[in-house]
Amino acid sequence: FMESGLTDAAVDVYSRAAKLAPRNFAVAQSLGDAFRKRGKYEQAIGSYEDALKCDGKQPQPYFGIGYCRAALQDYEKAAEATATYLDSVPEDVGALNNLALYYEKLNRLDEAKRIWEKVKGLASASEAHRSRAEAHLATTSRPAAEPSKAP
Repeated sequence: FMESGLTDAAVDVYSRAAKLAPRNFAVAQSLGDAFRKRGKYEQAIGSYEDALKCDGKQPQPYFGIGYCRAALQDYEKAAEATATYLDSVPEDVGALNNLALYYEKLNRLDEAKRIWEKVKGLASASEAHRSRAEAHLATTSRPAAEPSKAP
């Protein structure tokens, strides 16, 4: 359903499946994905959390939670979830890009810079990813403003 853009139908089908199989990881994960694609981020987070209750060893729900938290502009929780995902999938270039962007939003520029450096050095990173990392490194490498002096 989702591959064909029928996210409303996917939400309906996976919602019914979740009622029939409430402890099924794949159903909860897929329902989260369907809600996310519909822009229903709070509902997606709930489904991803249900997926984690079914199988807490799977990293995918953390990626989805991070994406949804960022869409809701909760960058602290987005960064936390994405970092947890990266504990299991440390070279996922897309997740690394997301985490660096979340750190930039939080003004945690040293952490963002460290991740952009990692992306730049990954063999699996595309040229577009490397170029993006370089552009962000140029921005985050500027000297910080001098702190204000006490009167």
